[in-house]
Amino acid sequence: MTDSELEDISIDLLTSYDFIKEIYNRMSVDSLRSLGKRLEVKASKIQSWVTGELTIDNLKSMCSWIFITKKISKRWSDLQWEELSHGVTNLLHGDDKFEDRFNRFCNMSINTLKVRRGYEFAAEVLCYSNPDQYWLWGNWIWDPHARTGALPLVLDKNEDLDAPSYGEQYILIGKKIKKLDSIAEELGIREPNVPPSSRFETEIFLCAVFSVYMYTVLRMRMTNEFNTIMPSMPELLERLLGLHKKEVEQ
Repeated sequence: MTDSELEDISIDLLTSYDFIKEIYNRMSVDSLRSLGKRLEVKASKIQSWVTGELTIDNLKSMCSWIFITKKISKRWSDLQWEELSHGVTNLLHGDDKFEDRFNRFCNMSINTLKVRRGYEFAAEVLCYSNPDQYWLWGNWIWDPHARTGALPLVLDKNEDLDAPSYGEQYILIGKKIKKLDSIAEELGIREPNVPPSSRFETEIFLCAVFSVYMYTVLRMRMTNEFNTIMPSMPELLERLLGLHKKEVEQ
């Protein structure tokens, strides 16, 4: 992505600053850094499973660490696992256009594996396999169907998040995330003149933005009884990021 493309993306700085203040009111810097370290561990594990021969056992281990597939993958047949093996190989190493590979993986996930949000599964496989090149795309970043998520909360209202396909939308989301990452110090996501604590700082920021939104906006619409069972903000981030201990205990 060129510098001129980044410059064309407009961030709502005032709103982003407000979110940053609220995030630090609810969570410590150390707890946010801890999330980054745990995501690095998750990435390291998934990289080890998709490097070299892509065995069914390795795929099963990978899916047990991805929130959206942990439960449903226990019901997959041998044929479905074979389809996933071909799908992951093509997604990561295929020769055709990236957007086409992404779309193909999404279609396979939805139609063959019955994973409702195929784009989220594809993004996790990509990002945790190579965090330096790819990024996450959960519903908390942008839900193209409900049209909610953290990105529209921090982007200028005129910024477009629509694209004709999941693959093109993934690329578009990546551009917005890279823009946020390029001004991470200005926003307060990263301390000035300090190396990033993890490669997932911007995604953690977006996850925290969406969590603040849930607590401050959605909570007002809920009953008091429901409010009492909402998880704490650190626990909510763990769940959204697929790090909740119940999801990753092995």
